[in-house]
Amino acid sequence: MENRNGSVIRLAPLLFAVLAACSGSPTGSGGTTGLNACGETGSDSECRTISIGGVERAYLLHVPSNFQAGTSALVIALHGSQGSGLRLKETSGLDEESDKKGFAVVYPYALVSPGAGFTEWNEFFNHSFGSSAPDDVGFIRQLILTLQAQINPSPKKIFVTGLSNGGFMAHRIAVQLSDLVAAIGVVGELWSHPEVLPMCPRRLLRCRSS
Repeated sequence: MENRNGSVIRLAPLLFAVLAACSGSPTGSGGTTGLNACGETGSDSECRTISIGGVERAYLLHVPSNFQAGTSALVIALHGSQGSGLRLKETSGLDEESDKKGFAVVYPYALVSPGAGFTEWNEFFNHSFGSSAPDDVGFIRQLILTLQAQINPSPKKIFVTGLSNGGFMAHRIAVQLSDLVAAIGVVGELWSHPEVLPMCPRRLLRCRSS
């Protein structure tokens, strides 16, 4: 996968790691007593929230010690349906790759869809939220802007990877946030709508299993 200037960040091994992550049952800010906003017991400095349209949205942020402000990359990892940021963090191996390669990785949380009864991203073709669809694009935009201010990744090295429903959401981000995202890499989805084009060309790496 290449950034806008043609330099290479090798995320393919990360995508195969994401493929190994099953979605599991949702864990996160469901209001369960004793759990933090990210679905963990106790406190965690990597668990953070931002407010989007009056709704608190959770994410986990891992910044390795070898991250270099201004030059290192940021990878946004989107879980699939019924999943959570915590589940993807625990099963994908992305943190380990982050520690080796020096890029930051953030795991945002989708909300529970009333129609589906579990967590899903509001991607282009998901109608399960009905009239109460969340602004997931706005969430990811604000998340990127927040992290640009806090940890300062290279603006040319902001990437999105997604699993299944998270892969479809990655496509939506590529279309609507092409001013912020350099490339996407998706696992386990099938996109067949070439007429939906981003404002600026974005690179895509797609992985599917049989």
